[in-house]
Amino acid sequence: MRYDADFWRDLSPRRDGIHGLPLYVVKAIPLWASIWLPILFTISAISTGLSANTAATLNAGYGLSHCAHKFHALLVALEIVAVLALFASVRSEAAGMASVTKIVSGSLAPMFWIGFVVFGLALPLLGGSKFMLHGCSVNADSSVCARGNEEIKSCVYNEYGVLIGGFCLRAFIVLGAAYIF
Repeated sequence: MRYDADFWRDLSPRRDGIHGLPLYVVKAIPLWASIWLPILFTISAISTGLSANTAATLNAGYGLSHCAHKFHALLVALEIVAVLALFASVRSEAAGMASVTKIVSGSLAPMFWIGFVVFGLALPLLGGSKFMLHGCSVNADSSVCARGNEEIKSCVYNEYGVLIGGFCLRAFIVLGAAYIF
């Protein structure tokens, strides 16, 4: 079974991107009022949806297309750019800087650095690139063959990391809000 057509239909970036819009209209919270928030939530929704589908597909014993690996690595890279742009866009206001400080070095720092950066971005990006570049071969039907069960488990654990990172992202965005007033 190939990992292409059915999986794209199941992804619903509309839902999570739309969830970023109600936060975006709250102008009293600079972290939420940035145009980068709905963009970040949409990228994260696609990435976490892809991870959930990938984990289910691999756990069921099916293969994964090489294109899906490359696309997921691209999404993780875009997520890094979007979160940096979000932080950069809000740091000029005092409340925005307070939010970024609370997230990066305050009470939400473990959630940001361990949950989001390590589990959600770094490990999946490094593990996915290792799997994509060194530990796989592409068959004639575009499916990727892992050399053993351990590599498949490693890939599934990377996908779980993306799901943890997606949860942590949403949590620190909501909990890290600082009002202008």
